[in-house]
Amino acid sequence: MYRSQVKNVPEDAAPYQVSVQMIISGEFTHFCGGAIISTEFVLTAAECTQGKEAEDLRILVGTNNLSSGGTTYDIDLIIEHYAYNPDTFNHDLSLLRVSEDIQFNESVNQILLAEEGEEGIRCILSGWGNTDENGENSDILQYIIVDILTLRQCQQELSDVAVVTEEEICAEATTDESLGSCVGDIGAPLLRFLDGKLVGIKSGTIGCNQTNPYLFASIAAENNYSWIDIETYANRRNITNM
Repeated sequence: MYRSQVKNVPEDAAPYQVSVQMIISGEFTHFCGGAIISTEFVLTAAECTQGKEAEDLRILVGTNNLSSGGTTYDIDLIIEHYAYNPDTFNHDLSLLRVSEDIQFNESVNQILLAEEGEEGIRCILSGWGNTDENGENSDILQYIIVDILTLRQCQQELSDVAVVTEEEICAEATTDESLGSCVGDIGAPLLRFLDGKLVGIKSGTIGCNQTNPYLFASIAAENNYSWIDIETYANRRNITNM
């Protein structure tokens, strides 16, 4: 994440957090975020998976440091939201199925999905995104505090860069306007303070150090929540491997 005042996530405070990695210059490298939603599935952004094969990706869980610790899991299935539109960022969601069950412990666990969204609610956005627009990913998991805006506010402020519908939500930083998400934060989870549930997945980044609100796919939106529920049930490994 790009910010003037870095805040690191305390160890084991975000056990649902995932680094989605792909092979770059011969090595697996972080390029997107994600969230563990079951022992079999991780939720990320469709922008992160477009044009990629499952064998090109893996996830890292159980660590706040990209350079040490944690456990990696291979991906055996990618399921992009059927209505994803890369031109408008609508329905920017993708499911990754791991090749073996994720083992839960104090450092690794799933996050529950929000069944309703509320405007004005305070949330936490966390990720390993670039520390500046032309820089490298942060090695340490970082976070910012944001507030969810009304749909009307979001539509007005992003009218030049995105088509915002009821399937998306926007949030803006509560402090310094130079705090924000950057390359590598796409797919990152938005966690609601109130109950610790997942309310959004970070959509396409509109530059770094942006003064625009940040755009997310809304988990509670009917076409998103039901899609997650249906696809995770229908694509369980014990079903598809029979």
